[in-house]
Amino acid sequence: MSMVRSRRERVGNEQAAAQRAFVTCVGVGATCVVALWARHTGSATLTGTTVALAVGRLAGLLAGFGSLLLILMTARIEPLERRVGSSRLVRLHASWGRATLLLVLVHVCAITSGYSGLVHVSLLHEAWILVSQYPYVWLALVGAVLLAIVGALSVRAGIRALGYQTWYRIHLLTYVAVAVSIAHQLFVGSDFVHDPLTRGVWTALYLALGLSVVYYRVCRPLAHAVRHRSQVVAVVSESETVVSIAVRSEGKPPTAEPGQFFRLRFLTRGLWSETHPFSVSALPSGDTLRFTVKARGRHTARLQAVPPGTRVLLMGPHGSPVVVAGRRDVVLICAGIGVTAIRPLFEFFSASGVQATLIYRCRELREAALAKELDAVAARWGTSVVYLAGPREAPGNKLGATQLLALVPDIAAREAYVCAPPGLAENVMESLQALGVRRSRVHREFFGIDDLSSTSGARICVGALVAAPLLAVVALAVGPTRQPLPPSLQPSPEDSNVVPLPASENRSSPAGAVTADGPIERTLFNSVQVRVVVKGGRLISVTALVLPNVDARSRQLSALAGPILAREALASNGAVVDAVSGASYTSGAYVESLQGALDRARGAQG
Repeated sequence: MSMVRSRRERVGNEQAAAQRAFVTCVGVGATCVVALWARHTGSATLTGTTVALAVGRLAGLLAGFGSLLLILMTARIEPLERRVGSSRLVRLHASWGRATLLLVLVHVCAITSGYSGLVHVSLLHEAWILVSQYPYVWLALVGAVLLAIVGALSVRAGIRALGYQTWYRIHLLTYVAVAVSIAHQLFVGSDFVHDPLTRGVWTALYLALGLSVVYYRVCRPLAHAVRHRSQVVAVVSESETVVSIAVRSEGKPPTAEPGQFFRLRFLTRGLWSETHPFSVSALPSGDTLRFTVKARGRHTARLQAVPPGTRVLLMGPHGSPVVVAGRRDVVLICAGIGVTAIRPLFEFFSASGVQATLIYRCRELREAALAKELDAVAARWGTSVVYLAGPREAPGNKLGATQLLALVPDIAAREAYVCAPPGLAENVMESLQALGVRRSRVHREFFGIDDLSSTSGARICVGALVAAPLLAVVALAVGPTRQPLPPSLQPSPEDSNVVPLPASENRSSPAGAVTADGPIERTLFNSVQVRVVVKGGRLISVTALVLPNVDARSRQLSALAGPILAREALASNGAVVDAVSGASYTSGAYVESLQGALDRARGAQG
């Protein structure tokens, strides 16, 4: 037994280290994204309307990173789930999903308001320009709408109204939302268009994640089904609405430890199209696993009469196994069908020599599923079970700090495991903290769809949807300042190219300054020509005579790039001018024309 305990303690240390490593990796990844944004932005561009554009780019990059994390957390990657914890990943997925949705909305509003300030058009007109003239933006808009739909429906009321399986199928639209937005990120995002290395790394991350999803969600379950041929061997009624289903597998059966669960697909008429997660409700016995199911919906109601011999597709085990922390005693608290996850834990701890107390709340004693087994375990190992029967509003059933202390006087020194509906679970966790139980010693087990969302999550999601449009108004009111468009960017009635001014002859001013026009440089989006004024070998003025003006998009990019390029040319005396993100063709032609103008001016100075 000491060897088992030592191994469990080692596993516990590894899990804690893995959780810290996962959080660290997420933090490092977010930091790298911010560093990428800072490298491509530069302090020189953060003036006027470029503030909104810079904020929009940062929100878009973080939203892309958040999309990667959303898929990673639900890809069912067994090593990750085992080490970090499946329930922890599910809750992180829910929280990060709301944050990602907010970042997407900030990105849309900030970019739209920033560009509308550059070219002096309304927000609606600018939104239409972005969708109709920028490649892949309409796909990204579809992805944003799908993500908003998924977020709006991923609240407790939405899940209950739709039912788990309908909600689950709608939730799969997250994959579609991420997939249709990838092209927008890689081929329109200014941080990737002109940085092949970064674009390659970003693409590799998406490819690796996509392959992991295909392997762990499709290939691995199918291979397991062919290899093990699992089927139902017994169905035992535990109460009026609860049955235990025994599933046997051929060959080398899948193993499971306390705290883990499987996703089951019963391959029979009326059940084969749905997959649901079920906890292992007893320690594995040979080649047989047992799952205890309560009729809570259409699918689980049909499982009450599933016939023996039905083929089953087992996917798992998922989740991290329970660990033993030293020789600390434990208290286990469950309500309703939460006993299915707690029952194997109770047996495991009792058999390990740990003093375990199980508190089981139910409406009526006759509804207490697995009660005979719990009593038998307690009698065999000298542990205890406390049943709290009656309505949850009853004073003794609220499980506040006073009630818990009366039931378990030394609770402050114990490890706690909780599996109950969210309302009760949150109340219990608050009570445990009030009694001095550190949060690191409180383990909350997954409780099905009730744990997929929370009322706080609903408030955050709705708040994001309501507040995001206001960000555009704020950005226009206090952020971007509208500068007049240079003559070279004033749109003509036919929206045609501006006729370039003829290159002037090199000429000297009375004060000794030389003005020279550079050559007209052709680009994919029209032409660029630059005029410079040089005095005493110092560049004192740079003017863009011609910038791309083919359509609304080219005017936007020119309005953004022109002032930046001029500032960099003046700051470096024409020596170093970096390309502006999103306007590489314009930047390259600008540098060529600038160099030609400088050569002419210096030649004139002789």
